[in-house]
Amino acid sequence: MVVPGRHEHRHEPVGDGRGPATQEAPGQAVVLLAVALMHTPSPLIEYPAEIPDPLAFVRLFATTGWDLQGRLTVAAAAAALAPTWYAVSAYERERLVGTGRIIGDGVLHALLVDVIVDPDYRHRGIGSAIVERLVAECRLQNIVDIQLFCAFGVRPFYERLGFAARPDDAPGMELVVG
Repeated sequence: MVVPGRHEHRHEPVGDGRGPATQEAPGQAVVLLAVALMHTPSPLIEYPAEIPDPLAFVRLFATTGWDLQGRLTVAAAAAALAPTWYAVSAYERERLVGTGRIIGDGVLHALLVDVIVDPDYRHRGIGSAIVERLVAECRLQNIVDIQLFCAFGVRPFYERLGFAARPDDAPGMELVVG
């Protein structure tokens, strides 16, 4: 479990920082290198395995447009973050520029939630680095059921990271309250 607090515990980068390790066939090295370089995270970003500060989280969450009614207060964010099983935050210097967390039982199921990157920092590999670290922790703990909900328009992002949409007739339902 991740405990709150800046820079208390850091995980080393997953792989070589350029995405999942692959074995390429002859002639594919250039294409794979180009794809890998697209996902190279900024060297100025630090990725501690920690729950973000609730105030910083509220500020980052506000960039998503998900909280249209303005209900996410600092106290509500603290309560929401408390049951986090594992989290990765992304900082440029002391500024929270991205985060992602897992809620789950730590054994069978993991649900990736609140994967957020500040709009000014998108398309720099930060979101990929966060998700790769979250998935790596699940694999380390032998969790094989990793799920997520994604916002409209970002499905291809998660598909590039190995996730697949469930078929329409697959299990899984949702009840939206409010």
